[in-house]
Amino acid sequence: MVNFKRLKAVIWDMDGVLVNSEATHQETWRATFEKFNLPIHPERLKRSFGMTSEMVVKMMVDAPLSEETLTAITQEKSRSFQQAIKDKAVIFPGVLGWLETFKRNHIRQAVASSGRAENIRIILESLAITDFFDVIVDGEGLPSKPEPFIFHKTADLLDVNPLHCLVIEDSAAGITAAKAAGMVCVAVATTSPADQLKEADHVIDNLAQLMNQDVQALFSR
Repeated sequence: MVNFKRLKAVIWDMDGVLVNSEATHQETWRATFEKFNLPIHPERLKRSFGMTSEMVVKMMVDAPLSEETLTAITQEKSRSFQQAIKDKAVIFPGVLGWLETFKRNHIRQAVASSGRAENIRIILESLAITDFFDVIVDGEGLPSKPEPFIFHKTADLLDVNPLHCLVIEDSAAGITAAKAAGMVCVAVATTSPADQLKEADHVIDNLAQLMNQDVQALFSR
């Protein structure tokens, strides 16, 4: 057993943290925008990683869209992504070891992702890691990161004080949301360079670099 001090729960982002899915998201977004004859802005698309599908579309498209069109775009993207990710889901280095370590030490675990519920389910099942999580929260119906609502909801469902939660994120928006929720945040530089993740409490290249003493130090303050 490891004494992780005040740590009671770990909240994992999914895309870019548990699973290497950025390329699949970008490919299916491009295909979706092409299908709807909409412009593709690569830099905007890169910055939108980790946001809800609705927010991605609004960020990418300058002209106002009807609710019917917005729904059609996001549904097409979700269908295309779900089909593609089943064969392409790859777990990041170090993730499985930490999932096992936290479970062995009776630390509660959750997924808090801006993705759709079905996307989350398919990925977790493809990686065979669903059983590690006590709570799974998707972004549907919630304000997108960098707003902290998804982390507040997850802490409530876990019945854990935010001060005792560790969030593992890969995006600046996710880090901002975690800190606004009053949580400790470790950032992995999988989809963004480390210098864009400085708001986090600890930044690493991948979870294989994270040590027990690093986590203990974060919760000894």
